[in-house]
Amino acid sequence: VESEYRAKPQPFLSHLLGHEGPGSILAYLQKLGWATELIAGPGSSLPCESIFSVSVSLTAEGLPFWDQVVRIIFNYLGIIRASSHQERDFLFSEMRDTQELNFRYRGKEREDSYSEGIAYALTWFPPEDVLCASDLYFEPFSPALSQRIDDVLDQHLNRDNMRVLLVCPEKDIPESSMAGGGVLGTWMSGTVPSTGRVMCPRRWQSLR
Repeated sequence: VESEYRAKPQPFLSHLLGHEGPGSILAYLQKLGWATELIAGPGSSLPCESIFSVSVSLTAEGLPFWDQVVRIIFNYLGIIRASSHQERDFLFSEMRDTQELNFRYRGKEREDSYSEGIAYALTWFPPEDVLCASDLYFEPFSPALSQRIDDVLDQHLNRDNMRVLLVCPEKDIPESSMAGGGVLGTWMSGTVPSTGRVMCPRRWQSLR
């Protein structure tokens, strides 16, 4: 979220989840023939909260395995959680250097779009940082930032805090999405428990 723009823990996670190279989620799903595209990162954002989304474009072959794709994403989050400070520091430094190059040599924008972006940024960032707040990393990687990444993973990117939306033609809806009151059907449209929270399906109880 914008309040953490100096350290950018969420963009760090966005980069790792949305990476397309060898060893990434997308590379693995493409190898299986299950997906063609993956986009990850904060979506709708307010000063103190944000919706972090992972959007996967499934192939016709991958659609029946959509729930396995959910598991693969959570397995990858587990790998990030288990990574060392040194591994994160290396990746963070690589991201910071790349962003600095992109900012320094980015192409010219239309004047009206650029001024509109600055005006919007002034509502979120202090004037002295407004031109580069969204692009640059202001702080070096630190144990505190590494802990903040763990906090985001533990408190927010977990099975009890997720909402799964499966979008496809009605004729292609997988039976697995309806099993046990699945994501489509009674699980989403049924009565919400008195706690105000919808219970996670049993088949995902092992997710972390």
